[in-house]
Amino acid sequence: MKGNLYTPVRNRGPEAPVVPGQERKSAAMLVLALSIHSFFEGLAIGVEKNGSGFHSTCCSNNCAQMCYSFCCGSRLIHCGKSVCEMFWCLFCMCVMTPIGISLAMVIVTTLDSNTILIVSGSIQGVSTGFFLYITFAEMLFQE
Repeated sequence: MKGNLYTPVRNRGPEAPVVPGQERKSAAMLVLALSIHSFFEGLAIGVEKNGSGFHSTCCSNNCAQMCYSFCCGSRLIHCGKSVCEMFWCLFCMCVMTPIGISLAMVIVTTLDSNTILIVSGSIQGVSTGFFLYITFAEMLFQE
């Protein structure tokens, strides 16, 4: 069955029975978790002081975001979201990184040098924690 822009695409094979609404909740939680993770990754990018660290962190973030977007998109297709719903979910997830970068740059410009080191380490630690949670609890557990 083909779906247009506003109808969900359903292509289900023989699989275990699913509790009604659980797939949508799982997909919503994945989008929320990836959005929060993207925000904290943006914070980690924004606190970088030197250009090479900024560029390498941006490059690794872009590679990770491609993988996250693919996994999230396949999860949204699997649960029957329409193309319009998928677009808005992925848009909200991807826009969180620039918001995090902007906020971190504002924070870095207003703090003194000793406080920046503490804030930078804390933000990067939280970002790493979210990365590990998303990788091991959400993505690998589902597979």
